[in-house]
Amino acid sequence: MAIETPEAYYGSESSHGSYQFVPLKEVIDGLLTEAKLDPDNYLKNTNRGLILYHAKMGIKELTKSTAKAVLKIEMTVPANSCIVMPQDYVDYVSISAVVVDGSGNRKLQLLDVNTNINTATGYLQDNNAQILFDNDENIITADASNAYNIPYHKYEFISTLGGNAMQDTAMLSAYGEFTIDENNGKIVFSSNLIDKEVVVVYESDGLQWESFGEGDIKVHKYIEQALKDWTYYACIEKRITVPANEKRRALDRYKTTKHIAKKNRAGLDLNEISRQMRTKTKHL
Repeated sequence: MAIETPEAYYGSESSHGSYQFVPLKEVIDGLLTEAKLDPDNYLKNTNRGLILYHAKMGIKELTKSTAKAVLKIEMTVPANSCIVMPQDYVDYVSISAVVVDGSGNRKLQLLDVNTNINTATGYLQDNNAQILFDNDENIITADASNAYNIPYHKYEFISTLGGNAMQDTAMLSAYGEFTIDENNGKIVFSSNLIDKEVVVVYESDGLQWESFGEGDIKVHKYIEQALKDWTYYACIEKRITVPANEKRRALDRYKTTKHIAKKNRAGLDLNEISRQMRTKTKHL
C-alpha cells in the first residue's frame, strides 16, 4: 500500500484512521506471494477462493476472541416500535436515545433493557382454544398481544406509606426501554421512543457484510499476522499430503500470534504494571 503524505492524509476524509487497518486483499496477496517465492510452501497452487474462505472465517474468530469490532448506527424508531438488527450484529454494547436539552444540545441518554417487553409469538386458536394449523400442518402464528402488535407502554408508579415515598419509579427508565429479540432479529423499543432517534452501539462479527469483496473488508493491523497464520493452518489442516508435524507447527504459531494480538489489543503493558506495583509497594 502506497504511503500517503501528511497533506494527502489530512486532506482526504476517506483516509482518516486508515492506517490502523489493511485490506483483506493485501493479506491474501501476501500469502500467495510467499507461496510463490518459497518452493517449500504448502500453499503453492492453492485456490484463491479457498484462502479467502478460510481468511473470512479467521476474521470472525479473531474478532470475537481478540479484537472485537464495535460499530455504531443511528436510526429513527418507526411506528411499529422496532428496528432490524444490523446484518453483522453479534451483541449489543449500549443503546441510547438522542435527547435535546434545554440549551438545544443533543446528548445521548442510555436506555434500560426490559426483558418483560413481550415479543412472544402468538398461536392462533379456535373458539375451543385448539391450535389452528395451515394446509401444510404447520401452526398458524400471529402477533397477538406482543409488542409488534401493541407497542409497549412504559409505566411509572409511585408508592407511598404514611405520606413518605417508599418507591418512586418516575426516574427509572426515564428515557425509554428496549429488549433484544434475537429470534426475530429485532430490537424492540417502548412506545415513547417512536419517531425518536436512537444510537445502537454493537459488536460486529468483523465482516460487516458477507457479500463484501476482499478489497472492502478491513483487517486491524494487530491481528494481521495472526490472521495469516490461521489462514495458512486452516488451508493445510485436512491435506493428507502435508506432514503432521507441519500442521502442529502451524497451529502452534497461530496460537502464539493470536495471544500476542490479544495482548496488544488489550493494551497490556507488563513494564507499566511492574512500575505501578513497585510504586504501590513503596507507599505501604
